[in-house]
Order: sequence, then structure tokens, then C-alpha cells
Amino acid sequence: MSSPATKSCWFSILACLCASISLGIPGIVSGAAQERTEQRTIQREAKSLKTKVDARRTDRNGDPLPAGAMARLGTVRFRNEDGFRSLAYTPDGRMLVSGGWGGARIWDSTTGKLIRQLGAELPNPTEPAGLSPDGKRVAVGGWGSDKGGAVYEISSGRRLYRFGFPSIAVEGHFSPDGKVLAVYPRNDDAIVLLNAADGKQLHVLKGRNMDATSMSPYVFFSPDSTRLISAGRDSAIRFWDVSTDKEIRQIEVGSPGISNMALSPDGNQLATVSFRRTMGPGGQSNYFADTQVRLWNPNDGRELRKFTVPTLQPKESAYPVGPHLLSFTPDSKALLTGGWDQPLCLWDPRTGKELRRVSTESGDRELAVTLDGKTLALAEYNSIRLLDFKSGRDLAPSSGHRGEINALAISPDGRKIASAGEDREVIVWDLGARSERRLKGHREAIYFLAFSADGNRLYSAAQDKTLRTWAPTTGLALGYLERPEINSGIALSRDGKTLAIVGHKGSVRLLDTVSGRVQRTLRGDDKITATQFTADGRILLAWCSDGKLHRWNTATGQHTEHAFYGEELYLPFGFVISPDDRLVTFPVQNDTFLPILDLTSGRELCRFPLERFTPQHNLARPAFSPDSRSVAWGGSRDTVKLAEIATGQIRCEFTGHRGGVLAAAWSPDGKYLVSAGTDTTALVWNLTGEPRSLTEADLATCWRDLGSKDARQAYGAIRRLAGDPDRAAPYLARRLRPAARIDDNRVAHLIADLENKRFSERDKAARELAQLGDRAFPALGKALEGKLPLESRLRLERLTAEAGRLTAEQLLQIRIVEALESMATPQSVKVLQNLAQGAPGARLTREAEASVRRLTSAQN
Repeated sequence: MSSPATKSCWFSILACLCASISLGIPGIVSGAAQERTEQRTIQREAKSLKTKVDARRTDRNGDPLPAGAMARLGTVRFRNEDGFRSLAYTPDGRMLVSGGWGGARIWDSTTGKLIRQLGAELPNPTEPAGLSPDGKRVAVGGWGSDKGGAVYEISSGRRLYRFGFPSIAVEGHFSPDGKVLAVYPRNDDAIVLLNAADGKQLHVLKGRNMDATSMSPYVFFSPDSTRLISAGRDSAIRFWDVSTDKEIRQIEVGSPGISNMALSPDGNQLATVSFRRTMGPGGQSNYFADTQVRLWNPNDGRELRKFTVPTLQPKESAYPVGPHLLSFTPDSKALLTGGWDQPLCLWDPRTGKELRRVSTESGDRELAVTLDGKTLALAEYNSIRLLDFKSGRDLAPSSGHRGEINALAISPDGRKIASAGEDREVIVWDLGARSERRLKGHREAIYFLAFSADGNRLYSAAQDKTLRTWAPTTGLALGYLERPEINSGIALSRDGKTLAIVGHKGSVRLLDTVSGRVQRTLRGDDKITATQFTADGRILLAWCSDGKLHRWNTATGQHTEHAFYGEELYLPFGFVISPDDRLVTFPVQNDTFLPILDLTSGRELCRFPLERFTPQHNLARPAFSPDSRSVAWGGSRDTVKLAEIATGQIRCEFTGHRGGVLAAAWSPDGKYLVSAGTDTTALVWNLTGEPRSLTEADLATCWRDLGSKDARQAYGAIRRLAGDPDRAAPYLARRLRPAARIDDNRVAHLIADLENKRFSERDKAARELAQLGDRAFPALGKALEGKLPLESRLRLERLTAEAGRLTAEQLLQIRIVEALESMATPQSVKVLQNLAQGAPGARLTREAEASVRRLTSAQN
């Protein structure tokens, strides 16, 4: 999850890092060989952006779905996974041009379809996009290279030239006559003027004092393109002669720096917002945008008037933050203000009076108004809304979220999916009716969602330290709880009766979900970062800042703790327990890998590498499958990965998101997987395979593939078999028999012979027990509980370890059982019930028994 404060902090860090690097004069790419190399890079990057789609399936807007997806919850229209740092209409109003992370995006202003993305091949395209006055070119800014920015032709996507400074974030703005491009870095005192046609340098304007108190500099041309107005990280607004590179005059605003600035289109009014300095703990200076807007006459430097913008923060807030957004309307008759903590307001700049509120909601906004002043394009979170400028009415209401999704929950019957995230709304999607219901009430980003066991209640928790209860069918708010500790570590028992809420100094409160009363307070020893209930709700596990896993008996309050993982780990702010309570997983060491651990012993079974996709989003949100055989997580910028725990291999990858995957959830029956992330959408992936008639040859191929060492090949066979259960279930039944039962008395005799005085008898008994394999596992474990001679104990421990080791034959059996469970037909259940009658200790018997229990529970 990311917020404007987080993004501002990120850019400030970049600015500080870059400040120590000396600047060079901007250069333009030259040389045919180098240009050919860069064009190949563009083509390669463009190709990588293409996603395989299934032309047979579309979402509700008619946009094609990625291959393997059953449905898209939300829309990709007017959605940018990286947010927005600028927004502008082309002069004809037919396109919208946005800029920010990932470069410039060109949108059809009527349909919201993405026409083209420009600048993706640049090292780090992050800055606002500068649109030329004729709407034919766009300047894309970035950082991390001496040529981190570029100018593109919008119609063809062709790159015209590059510009930039060494390792410095850089922006570009065109003059109104389209002849000059002003390029400026974030940490230098120079503004470089380029010939907009070919990128050749014209002038260098020196003299900005780049104090580190501002988020970014601001540059505007006068309407006649003869003057340039700039404000940087000091308290002065400077005016320059474009033709001579001479400074004309300054306006001293008398503050630590300028947070925001806007010039009216007629050039007669200048609006500024200054920084306000406050002293933090230890005498540290903190800077906040002031809530006061000041208006100036740019022609003579006179201050005309000032007014204060409203804030949506609580009245008791000590640090109200001023507007992030400041923009004049095209006719220069009104000024728009807004931001993360302000409503979008329209002001009369001549009087300083508020005319009306276009939107009462907050949001990190950019905006653009058509030249006729009728339509307002408003960027909120990761989406663009089109509003009637006079009434504020949505012109094209769209489905889904406006911000990134970082929480998912699926109802016990699998028919409803709840999603929530940055835009502070919970949406309940009915898969059958293809409908959505919005639940509003939280004031900040939502990070936790869970359905009750009967599906009649939905719980949500947010960063506003509130917990809300909803009726998912009607959207009725059933309960509200506000506690200062509701900000991390919340968990719901699987029967839906108890909520665990982290308190202070290592305590956890157990709340009855119906009455809201505290049932018990569990005491710990350190700060708790994450909690989870076991399946039966009898044990609550918590990870604490002491690096230990803590366990409480929820009925008695008995507490134990132990160091659970030997390696130095990245403290998990969320961990997941498998449905069978055997496994646990969480991101480790700053999200470099995902381990799968045995919950009892802490032994690592396997691990999977993790891939970060943006500096802001580096958390994997893993999810175990209902049968605990697989784990899914956001694998990269656009992919969700499924892995087989038994082999530690990737089974399948689903690619199709237009941004990072932040959350994943399995349907209770394991037939579909939902993934969601920064592109504001959730995708529903089909895990059962396409219905398809299998021939005898096909079945034979699937049988061979089930035993493959390649987990992808084996998983493909499982899905193919699930697509034709009528033929597959009988075929598998003929080729797999229940594990042969063993003589319990004979096993007991062999275990006793491990203490025989004759070595040959002891050795013979050990070899025979080893041949019995996992079928002798229960008896071996029981024997180890008694008092034994050292040699006998060592032999039993070795035999137990060997019996617990997965063989190739057992792996084949597990995959067959999984295929039968995924079919979920009466015939496949009958086959599983037969397999469950085998030797009690055998892995095949235990896997079949578990599958039958899950299928029976789902039917009931």
C-alpha cells in the first residue's frame, strides 16, 4: 500500500541521494549505431508489455481477458497501476495524456481505453509528462541516467530525442508557442532551455537555491512564451527572459519554500502554497504544505489576496496539510484546490471566496479541464474520473476500485468475493449475478477482510484504526469498533466467532464477533506484528518483534514461545498458516524469498525466490490452497505464481495484471484463484482446466505426466484430467489401488526385535521395517514415545525419517488424489473413499481421507 506521504518520502529520498552527485550538461543521443540499439530496446520493451489474451472471453466492458482468466472484477479503462503525476487534455479533447511512474500514457478520453504507452524503455520514467501545445508531442521525464528523459511523437509513438542530467530526476515543459522545451532537474540550480524541435541546447538559466524543503520545483512559461517563471526550494519566485537567459526579478514569499504553484492561462494571476515548518521530537524540522493559498500579480509582484482551504482531517489534528492540487480553469476565472486531505474546491480568484465543492472526497489528485470548460478529468488514486464540471456528476461511472487492492476475501460458498484497499471502499462482488455492492465508511486504506463461517458477516479493518462489520448481501453496517491498537495483527478464527486484536506491550484481546465483548486478554512479552488462529481456533499464534513465534491457548491463556526460524529474517507483518495447520509461510529478508516451514518443528521444507516490482510495493501476500498442497503469491509485476509444496517447484503462472500483484485468495473448493493488485482489478483464474474429452491416448499421456519430475507438466495433467472427470476417474481407479494393509502384530514384533541381543536379528528387523515404508509410520512414532536403548532409538529415528521422506511413487499418488479431488464428482469421491480404506499410516490413505473430508464438508 502506498499513499501520497509515502510517495513524497520516496521522492525526497531520491532527491537527497541525487544531491551529492555532480551534474553535467544535458546531452542528446547521437550516432546511428546507438540510435539503432535504443530503438531495439524500445521494441523489446513494447513487446514485453503485451499480454496474452483469450479473445473468446471479455470482461463487462468488452475488453479481452488474459488467458486462463474467468472474469475481471473492475476495469482496466482509465486505470494506471502506478498512479498519476500529471494529466492533460489534447487541444481537440479527444485524448488524455497522463504522466508518472512508467512514463506517459495516452488515453481515449471518451472510452478510457489505453491507446499507447511512451517512455517505458527509459531507465526510470517517473516524472510528470509535458504535453506540447499542439498536442502532438510529449516529454517524458525520469531519473537514474544522464539521458533519463525523452520527447515522443504521440501519433506514432516514435521517440524524437532524449534529454537529461546524470543520475538526476528531470522534467520537461513546452513553451506555449511550442518552440522551447524547459528541462530542469530536481537537485540543481539550473534550468536548461532546449530547441523543442531537435533537443539542441539554447540557454542555461542559473540561480535557483535548491534547499531541501520542497517536493519539486515548478516552471511555467508566460502566455507569449517570452518569460519563464520558476520556484524551487527557497522562498523566491524568479522571472527570466527566455531569449537572453537573464533573471528579470524575484517575488519573495517569505517562507521555508514553495510547496505548490500555478499560473493562470492568461498569465495575470499566480497562486502559491508555501511550506510550514514544525519542530518534531529531538528538535527535528518537519515540513508540511500550508493550508493557505496566496495569489500574486506576476506582472508587478504584488500579493493580491489569500485564503485558507478546508481540510478533511479531524479537528484535533496537529498538522493539517495543505493542497496537493492547484490549477486554474482554462478561462482563468476560477482556481481549483484539492489533495489527500482536502475536498476538491472551486474558488473565485478575484475575491478568494469558495464557489462550490466539486467533490467532497479526498484523494491524491491530478486534473485536467477541457478547453470548453465542460468536462473535468480527475485522477484519484490509480484511476481517472470524468465529471460534468458544473454539476460534479460522474459522466461515465465505472465499475470496480479506483485505487490498488491489497485485501481479498471469498465467502464460504465461493459465490461472493470481497475486495478492498487504498480507496477506502469494500466491494462485494456476486459472481453469479455479475454485480457489485459498495460498502463505505472507512476513512483510510483498508488492509484486512474476512467473512464469517456462515458468510452472513463481513469484517474489515483499516488504517483509521476502525473495525467494521457488514451484511455482505445488503451492504448494511452491522457494527463498528474503534480502538487505538487496530492497525496490525488482526485475525479472525475460522469459525468466525472470535477476533484477535493486537493491543499494547505484547497483549492480544479476543473479541466475541457478535457481542463485541472482550472474552480474554492474552499477555505476551514484546511487540506483536502479526497473528493467526489455527484451524480449530484453540491456538493463537503471533509473531513478535523479538523474532520469536508465540503461542497461546485461547481457552486457558497459557503462553509459550520459541525461536522459530534460524536465519535472520525480515520481520513479518503478516504470515499465513496452511488450512491443515502443518505449514507456515511469510516473506523473509526484505522479501528476497518465501519459505515454507513445518509449523511444529520450524524446519524449512522449501523456499521460492521473490521479485520486487516497484520500490513502493515489495510485499508478497502468499495464500495456501484449501488442500495445503500449493501456495500462491504475487510473483512479479504482472504475474501470480502457483507452487507445489511437495517438490518446491513452480506449477503454474498466470499473467495478465497491468501492475503488481498484492493479494491472492483461493476459493473454498480450490476451483478458482483470485489475484488483485495495483491495477485496481481482481482477476478470477480457472484452476480446473477447460472441459475437454480425453481419448485413451490422452489419458495415457496424463498418467505419464503425473509422475514427471517437472511440476508444471504434472499440474497440466491434473487440470486436463479434471476437464473430463467421467473418463478420468475410472481410468485412475483402474491404475491405483489402496495401500496394502500390514499386520500390526508383525510390526510390533519387528520393533521389539530392534532390541534383540543378536545384531543380525536387529538388522533384519530394521530392513523389513524400512520396506514397509510409510505404512509403519504410526507404529514407529508410538514406539519412540517410550523408553528405549540408545541404539534402538537411533534406529527408530532413522526409520521414521526415511518413512516420512517423499518417494517418487508417493508423489504420483498425491497428484492422483489431487486430480480426483479437483473433479469433485460422485464417481471421483467414490474412488477417493476406496483409497481411504488403505493402510492407516500410508501417505496415500491419509491424503485420500483428507480429500474426502474436504469434499464432504463442502457438500454439507
